[in-house]
Amino acid sequence: MSMAIDQARDGEQRRWQMVRLLLALNLVAFVATYASTQWDLAEHFKGAVDRFWYPPHFGIYFGLLVAALIPLAGLLLLLRAPGLPFDKLRANPALVLVIVANGSSFMGAPFDAWWHNTFGIDLTVWSPPHLHLLFSMVLAVLSCAVYFLDDRPAGAGAQPFPAVDRRVVVLVFTLTMALLLGALLFTEYEIGAQGRDVRARALWTYPVTWSFFALFMLSLLTSSTRSIGMATVVTLGYLVVRWLTIGLDRAILDFRGFQAYPLVIPALAFDLVLAYLAARWTDRRWLTIGSAGLVATVVLAVTTPLFWRALDIAPQLNVEPWATYWPIALGSGMLGVAAGWALGAGLRRLRPSAQVDSSVSFEQPALVH
Repeated sequence: MSMAIDQARDGEQRRWQMVRLLLALNLVAFVATYASTQWDLAEHFKGAVDRFWYPPHFGIYFGLLVAALIPLAGLLLLLRAPGLPFDKLRANPALVLVIVANGSSFMGAPFDAWWHNTFGIDLTVWSPPHLHLLFSMVLAVLSCAVYFLDDRPAGAGAQPFPAVDRRVVVLVFTLTMALLLGALLFTEYEIGAQGRDVRARALWTYPVTWSFFALFMLSLLTSSTRSIGMATVVTLGYLVVRWLTIGLDRAILDFRGFQAYPLVIPALAFDLVLAYLAARWTDRRWLTIGSAGLVATVVLAVTTPLFWRALDIAPQLNVEPWATYWPIALGSGMLGVAAGWALGAGLRRLRPSAQVDSSVSFEQPALVH
């Protein structure tokens, strides 16, 4: 009997290792999709696109097709294990989310093709099919991240950045991909695009949406991993990839590239405030989170216009609006902190068989390895 139990446990462990491997391969497909998207954006901003089906779009949708097929193999692998199929699906909601989000991304191809055929080729990043694609891809990548989170039990507080091992490396890579894909929303402001759609937007659009997105991601990175320092590490990886992309754009595509605001600056402020306050306000969790978020939002609101002013890239789009709308941007950033923290805690609860409570606490003993 003991041997049978050990064999069953070993089989379960092998299945989980295979599922994680498949999800890691799924991320490789998203790397290809991200690279093709950067290529596509560069061609659009250079005005070199005259048809929908051309090499960058082939790369995007081939990557999405592969990303849609790989998780299905993982699901089939889990369904082969003993037990009812419905119970397997209920125990793996994150994997189901990966499959649904990937399928949604790939099925966006005909929607995107129809939109371009109807309204033209050179359109804004914020068109409905593009928003649909980006939202689905970010959701898929965040769902993949669930399978690389730690296994700390319920009630465990936030800790400093964990010891680096293979699983942590894959997790950082996964979260960096989510940040890179989400930040594609702001490429028009980073390049200083003067298109009709960009100029038609309200002046408060960039300060408000950028503040919400940036603080949402910083908060989510910390909440989902319960690791103080994760936001800084991921945003540093994001910045490195963006710098490399600029170099490749200039060397290969004859394009000056999309400049990247150094998001690591508010991330470092966020992490430092959390590290300082976590040991002192153990019974005031939301006050700790809110204080860290407020400091990071102020840092973001101050440094973002200074950065774009120094580069002198379309200041009327990404600098001047901050002078008028910074109070709204601060409020938007704080909303982003709350939303990101809630979603990060929700992601942790999606871990397979995880017994995690509904809150993310900061406790004095948990801050020490």
